Amino acid sequence: VPPTETEVPQILAFLPGSPAGWNTTTSTGLTRFADILETDNLGQRTYVKELENGKLLQVTFYMAYWKPGQAGVNVVATHTPDACWPGAGWEPQPTEVSTVNLALGDRTLSTSEYRLFSNQDSPQHVWFWHSYDGRIITQFEPRNPWELLRSVFTYGVRSQGEQLFVRVSSNLPWEEFRDDPLMAEIFEGMKPYGI
Repeated sequence: VPPTETEVPQILAFLPGSPAGWNTTTSTGLTRFADILETDNLGQRTYVKELENGKLLQVTFYMAYWKPGQAGVNVVATHTPDACWPGAGWEPQPTEVSTVNLALGDRTLSTSEYRLFSNQDSPQHVWFWHSYDGRIITQFEPRNPWELLRSVFTYGVRSQGEQLFVRVSSNLPWEEFRDDPLMAEIFEGMKPYGI
């Protein structure tokens, strides 16, 4: 059961600060986006380590949370990598699929959106989820009037369910790091949100 309104989660509590074997950096300055996002409960940590095969692995987790009634689903849905990353210099790359079911240990995570971006030949695989009231909602285009209207009828203008947005990005495909204990630890905390 997701936390009640009085139990607002602290985002960085989901993301261990210094897990064994990883170098970690915590992004500062995200609060500059609080007005646009209509929440200041957001955080981002990047984990880096060298794999046994000599590759350097970078995994970044970004999360944002909205209390019930704090923002509409359509507001949260406008802040996806599709909308935000190109403005920061990332070029979308074609992929065979736009949604995936990621294996994690003995379970499969809820269906995530998947994108691939590049910036100066550096790839970033991106997976993201939008949870509403403990369930993952299907990505929709909030700039499409019909889809926007449908979301308002479904969720209301000021959506009364709590919302969590989770984005994972990495320079390597999911299969290269899915078995790392850190992934299991982080995603365990997201189970109550339907991820």
